[in-house]
Amino acid sequence: MKAYFVILLLLLAACAEPAIRTTPFNGTTQSDIPVTPLNASETRPASCTGKTCEGKCIAATACCTLAECGDGACVNNKCVPKPVCAFNEEFRAEECLCAEGYSRCKEQGKCIKTTSCCHTGNCNRGNRCTPTVWRASVCFQVAEKRICRLLADNNRTELVQINDADYRLGVLSWSNNGNITLLVNNQTFQLGENQSRPLAAEHTIFQEGVDEIGGICKEDED
Repeated sequence: MKAYFVILLLLLAACAEPAIRTTPFNGTTQSDIPVTPLNASETRPASCTGKTCEGKCIAATACCTLAECGDGACVNNKCVPKPVCAFNEEFRAEECLCAEGYSRCKEQGKCIKTTSCCHTGNCNRGNRCTPTVWRASVCFQVAEKRICRLLADNNRTELVQINDADYRLGVLSWSNNGNITLLVNNQTFQLGENQSRPLAAEHTIFQEGVDEIGGICKEDED
C-alpha cells in the first residue's frame, strides 16, 4: 500500500507544468527602466557655424581678442574704438584700470600713486592726508600779453577778465592722454597739452599741461 502511494505521487509530479524561474540582468525588469518621453521643444544645439570664443559660439565676424581689433578694443565680442580713460588710468582687460604704480582711492574717486595717502587712516596719529589734486595751467594769449589760471579737479571755477570780456573757466574731465574737457562760459571743448584754439577775434586759449600735487600726510594744525 505504501509503495502504491509513492508511485501515485511520482505520477502527479510528472504531470504538473514545469515552472521556469528567471533572474533578470542587473536585478531589474523591463518595467523598472524609466522611460522619458521626448520633448519636442528640446533639441540638441546645432554645431557652431561661426567661431568659438572661450567655449561659446560667436559670429565669424565677431572679435574674441584685442589683437583682432587693431588699434581698437574688443568689448562684448565687438571691435570698438579704444576708450579714453581718466588721468592715471589705462585701458586693459576690456576696461579702464589704474596705470602701473597707481591704485584706486575710493574716498577720492581717482587713481593715485601707490606711495600717496588715500585717507587720514593711512597717516600716523596727529597727521592728516592731503588729497591728491590734479591741476592744469590754462592761459589766454592776448596780443603780447599772457593771462594764466591754475584749474584743479575740485569742482571750482576761475574767472578771467580781458578788457570787456569775462571768461568763467572750469574743467569737466581729465584724460590719460593729457587732454582736459574745458568749460568756458557756455562752451565745452577739449584741449591737449600745448594745444590752442581761438575764442574771439583777439583771444586765444591754450593749456600748458597737467600735473598733480598732494597725497602726503602732514601734521593736523586744527
